[in-house]
Amino acid sequence: MAISFFKNMPPNLRKFLLRSILFFIVWKLLYHLVLYPIRIPDKQLTHITAYTTQKLVQLHYPNDVIRIEATHHPLPKENIFKNNKKIVGIADGCNGLELYVLYIGFLVCFPHTLKKIFAYALTGVATIFILNTLRSYVITLLNIHGSSVSEVAHHYIFKIIIYGVMFLLWVKYTRLNEKNEH
Repeated sequence: MAISFFKNMPPNLRKFLLRSILFFIVWKLLYHLVLYPIRIPDKQLTHITAYTTQKLVQLHYPNDVIRIEATHHPLPKENIFKNNKKIVGIADGCNGLELYVLYIGFLVCFPHTLKKIFAYALTGVATIFILNTLRSYVITLLNIHGSSVSEVAHHYIFKIIIYGVMFLLWVKYTRLNEKNEH
């Protein structure tokens, strides 16, 4: 039954799904077997996310000591301190890597020229990086002020915003194909 359903799909959708499955499998194998054990690019992305968050917090609190400290127990993360009080921890899962891969994966699986894929990948990754850094910054500010909204913002509000922006970028990208086909 599933095979007949797959055969009755429009060819473009079938091709997209096959590419998506292949991309997903290759990415997960590459990440878990090669990259994750050596923390590349997680270590670098987590650090740059923490560093840019630290710099934004320093702009907001210029008279306070804002510093970063890396820890590895129980998980690798970079903690941000304000006057020696831990405010937030940025773990590898918060560095945006999965968002970048998901975004680029869609672009690669949806047919277009390499030039357009590269241009949209660069623009999208930069946008996601900025949003993720602003997310970390706002969560840090919420934690500094002891806001009860911090957890809701972290787990729900910012995810809706980031995935919404990614969706809008994908819609714009897919409409390029519509313009080129007519």
